[in-house]
Amino acid sequence: MDTKWVVALVASSSVLAALLTHYLGRNERERNQHKEVYAEALQAALAWREMLYRVRRRQTTKEDERTITDQFHNLQERLDYYDGLIWSHSKSLGKSYRKLVNKVRSTSQPLIQKAWRAKPISPQSYDPAKLENPKFSKELQDFMDDVVRKTKPLYRIFAKLKLWWGNRNDT
Repeated sequence: MDTKWVVALVASSSVLAALLTHYLGRNERERNQHKEVYAEALQAALAWREMLYRVRRRQTTKEDERTITDQFHNLQERLDYYDGLIWSHSKSLGKSYRKLVNKVRSTSQPLIQKAWRAKPISPQSYDPAKLENPKFSKELQDFMDDVVRKTKPLYRIFAKLKLWWGNRNDT
């Protein structure tokens, strides 16, 4: 074999290896960035439940009520932000996130309204295990499973199909 061909083959192999390494590294960075977004979005969704606890433990001052109300507004802005961001990554994962957020809110909202009407609970006597709490473990697990399907490279093709199939009829 001519040395020119050997040099050309080695050079093209090196270029191909560099391109492949760059592509795989970029994909890994993007997956990691998406994982961070999904974790922050989950934190925002679960913060709605935390707001129930804040209302229950509030102080009986107008200032504290105003602070809590402002926190609700800020939280709603975060939920809307993550809803749009996740939807832009994946329509199916966006549907899954919406299901989780809707369930967290629908199970928390009546309890939050009840807590606003009730007398605040002092920190010393507060025991969440003795109180009614929102339940949304199925939707939480579904979203987490969908995030794993979206971010794991080894079974992404089949997982994406399952993610799409599981969320295809929901709005």
